[in-house]
Amino acid sequence: MARSEYEFSRRRVLQASALALAAVPSPWGTAAGFAESAGVPDEDGYDLWLRYRSTTDVRQLAEYREALAGLARQGEGPVMDSAELVLRRAARGLTGGAPVRVPADRASVVIGTVDESPVVRSQVSPDRLARIGAQGFVIEMTGPPGRRRLVIGARGARGVLAGGFRLIRLLQLERPPHKLSGLEKPRTALRMMNHWDNFDRSIERGYAGTPLFEWDKLPDISDRLVDYARSMASVGINASVLNNVNPGADFITGETLTRLRPLAALLQSWGISTWLAVNYAIAMLLTAHDADPITTADPADRRVQQWCHRPHHGHHVHGGGRPLAAVRVRRPGPRRPGAVPGRHEGRGGSGVVDGPGQPGHGAGAQHRHQGPRCNRPPRHPRRLVRHRADRDAGAEQELTVTAPPVSTPGFATAEIRLTSGDEEIERGRSVSVVTTPHPGHAATAFDAGPPSSPLLTGYARLSPEDVCTDDRGFGWVGDRPDTRDRGNADDLRRDIVMQRGKPIVRRVPVPAGKHTVWVLTGDSLTDSGITTISEDGTLLGRSGDDSPPSRAFVWFSFDLDGGAGGRTAGLEITGSKLNGLWRIAALVVV
Repeated sequence: MARSEYEFSRRRVLQASALALAAVPSPWGTAAGFAESAGVPDEDGYDLWLRYRSTTDVRQLAEYREALAGLARQGEGPVMDSAELVLRRAARGLTGGAPVRVPADRASVVIGTVDESPVVRSQVSPDRLARIGAQGFVIEMTGPPGRRRLVIGARGARGVLAGGFRLIRLLQLERPPHKLSGLEKPRTALRMMNHWDNFDRSIERGYAGTPLFEWDKLPDISDRLVDYARSMASVGINASVLNNVNPGADFITGETLTRLRPLAALLQSWGISTWLAVNYAIAMLLTAHDADPITTADPADRRVQQWCHRPHHGHHVHGGGRPLAAVRVRRPGPRRPGAVPGRHEGRGGSGVVDGPGQPGHGAGAQHRHQGPRCNRPPRHPRRLVRHRADRDAGAEQELTVTAPPVSTPGFATAEIRLTSGDEEIERGRSVSVVTTPHPGHAATAFDAGPPSSPLLTGYARLSPEDVCTDDRGFGWVGDRPDTRDRGNADDLRRDIVMQRGKPIVRRVPVPAGKHTVWVLTGDSLTDSGITTISEDGTLLGRSGDDSPPSRAFVWFSFDLDGGAGGRTAGLEITGSKLNGLWRIAALVVV
């Protein structure tokens, strides 16, 4: 990695500190021994955990050289370039030589995505691929003795990159080649590094030196920025907010965004989306010198709404072309420009709203917000919450907790705030909510439960009474499940269908083309078994390796192809653990 005077000075400080500590009597050994280990001349901490030193075990070194001799890559794009780069770099440090790029049939290491790699599709079991989700990965040792090879497979290039870093870590821990297999699925979809850097190269509440980003030198990319991106990707970071959460308007001018593009492209090549914080009062700031400036940041104000939708605004935020970065808007404090005391308190929280482009394209195409937002998309209810107001005995307030439409369902916590006019009555209470695919965006959306239980708006009933007939073409075939309405949760999670024993078949219509099926499993009263879904003996998806605990729910997904004209899929549902009892609360085809 690149070294500067700053790094060398820091190394001398670290070495001096270590030698000073060595003079203190230590219960772990002699002062001389400690000083010897602490005084490594080339160690300054810059390499972090990405330092690749070869093993002193001669036999293991020979095994590593054989295991990393040839590399085949089956997948394209800048993130796949980075995945190949890190493996070559690590192999060179760990074995003394980088792997030769060879065809897949002669490679000792194959990396690739499910869509682009025949090796991944043929050598990694569908069961293991079904368990890694959209961002996880599988490391598999395949082939007969004498012709064994390592396969790193994932559904996307980011997963392949993460798998490469995981393999490197195992090699650093000196694991033998036959013990390198494994799989991982991240628990959190968005893993963000949040910088508080200002345009003048100060850091708000910063206590550790100057910012990493040198704004005046952009669009030039330094080696240090490359090292930053690589180190963040190595620990799974997939988003970075570059600037202070209380920014001015400097960061979203057309000139600045043009200079930021190479940095966003660099981060994207390491699977990291670029985010910019934008001042809540941006409409006020950018019209301050107009003949008729906007004097409020209230998102309900008609002029603010019109300004947010003007074409020039899209040019400012998106640089007039391919989306550059996501935008995070922070609610202002009461003394900051644009604060609207007592207004819209019920609209707080975080979410993702639609912007030009699609999520995951370019350097990120989402807009992140906290508080009221410009360009508010259509919203739909997620859960009704009843709260008894303290000031009026016996009165109830019915609140609709809402969230923007989501492409990947999950779970969140919504804060409840009660107001009367401009007066805030109560805040601080929270409620767990489940985010679901919008029925308007789904081919089929089922809410499971008895025929008489509440139904989520826009969803169809999935009950034991739904028997498959020739006229309907979908429903239960043969045995039917049991059902329960616990009555203690929201409309989606309070009721379920469930069964144990032999498989039960549910026929589901699948329109033409490729679709993702999302299944919500769990029980709002007690523990759940593992729910597994197959078709014609082929595993499609399962809820996980462990039984969800009491009142816990899990979304899991799998893909179905409706072909050119659509079809009806026969889903075989089985359970394991906890007496083999499976549960389904919702099933959605999107």
